[in-house]
Amino acid sequence: MRHEQMKQINESNFVRQGKPSAPWHALPACAAIKALETDPETGLDEQTAKTRLTRYGPNRLQVTQRTHWYQILARQFVDVLIAILLIAAVISFAIGETGDAMTIMAIVVLNGILGFIQEWKAEQAMAALLVAAYKAWLEAEEPQHTVSEFSFNSNRKRMTVIEHRPDGLMADSKGAPEVMLARCSQILIADQVRPFSETDKQQAIAAYTEMAEKGLRTLALARRSLPENITLDEDAVERELTLLGIVGIIDPPRPEVREAVRVARQAGVRPIMITGDAAPTAQAIAQRIGMPVARTITGVELDHTNEEDLRGALQQEVVFARTQPDHKLRIVALLQEWGVIFAAALPVFLLMETYKWLTWRQRPL
Repeated sequence: MRHEQMKQINESNFVRQGKPSAPWHALPACAAIKALETDPETGLDEQTAKTRLTRYGPNRLQVTQRTHWYQILARQFVDVLIAILLIAAVISFAIGETGDAMTIMAIVVLNGILGFIQEWKAEQAMAALLVAAYKAWLEAEEPQHTVSEFSFNSNRKRMTVIEHRPDGLMADSKGAPEVMLARCSQILIADQVRPFSETDKQQAIAAYTEMAEKGLRTLALARRSLPENITLDEDAVERELTLLGIVGIIDPPRPEVREAVRVARQAGVRPIMITGDAAPTAQAIAQRIGMPVARTITGVELDHTNEEDLRGALQQEVVFARTQPDHKLRIVALLQEWGVIFAAALPVFLLMETYKWLTWRQRPL
């Protein structure tokens, strides 16, 4: 009886005069059902369904044009600096400096590959966010003029786009939750903005940790209405943000990865996972593909780890998470000092699309 009373109270808070008092994505299921005047068991009757189809049109997700992988790859070479390097390579060939020309070409190709990997992952994340938005019945806004953009990289772990709106400049940001939460001072609840309290922060941390432990890649979304005459640099713009929410994106390993890991270990090759994802996500994926995890070390912890402790960690079943390029180079350099035979594989080529791999044939260290 008490449950039914609470349900009626809950419905009345969100539905008034047959209309929702909050955005659709913020409604409890019972309130949405009441506002839609439907039945979760039987649905709409035939006549009501026809009437609504005529009035609202078919219930279809909006289709957007897909960006093909070769288009993303081609974009990596459309740059003034790349053009200069290619011209330098041609000149080097012409004057007989083959070694310099090959070095320049190698730099251009490597830069293109790394840029492609990063942008491809960003495209997949954006596609997932777009689908989630439509499922939450959020209306697509009209395209706005982009004023500036702060790109994502492994050091910043966030990106921001600044758009010119009718009421001024708006900064839309997304990135690693632990980075974004530290830059938020407000939070959007339903359609109300209020201060971002310590309780809110702890709830947000618990939410993204729970998703990460399930193997989901997590992103925090935030925005800020920028004041007039603000300096358009990262430090000035990416602060005092309003937290919009946290999303979890499934990025499962390929089905053949688990067997590949088993065969490699059976052959005496030990895989080590070095990833930019959060520690709980890395642990969940490692366990899913059959990699035992005795310890997880983040990039921040690596900064405070000396060579002796790192050497000891590498002798365990360790996973490295939230790493940056300099962390990966440090691990490789240490293995080279030991004379270990190792091979590094870019994610676009082998095993998994998300993770960097470093493998070596086991020897006494």
